[in-house]
Amino acid sequence: MACTEEFRTVTITIVDQSNQTDVLDSFKTIVKKTEVSFTNEDSFSGDSVYRILDDSQKYYTSFEGENFLFEGMKDGQIVVSAAFVIKKDCCHINYVSSNNQVTI
Repeated sequence: MACTEEFRTVTITIVDQSNQTDVLDSFKTIVKKTEVSFTNEDSFSGDSVYRILDDSQKYYTSFEGENFLFEGMKDGQIVVSAAFVIKKDCCHINYVSSNNQVTI
């Protein structure tokens, strides 16, 4: 199997009740199976699109898929808690299920 040169990323978009982008104070991804957590310190375009996992982190998942939890904080409280299932193949991560947009 030949790998493509694309670089895959699973993201989540955070919006407010008016469907406007909303920026979090901090966020992290938790691997549910191991409770390992990590922070991808960047968001895309400086807006409310946050990286959950990308191809460089495929070692966190498996061919069968793993459960991940994205937690976002604002004003010292968790305002986003979203579950994701992500798996990998030989080359890339693959998004399996979740809601990629959350309203807070």
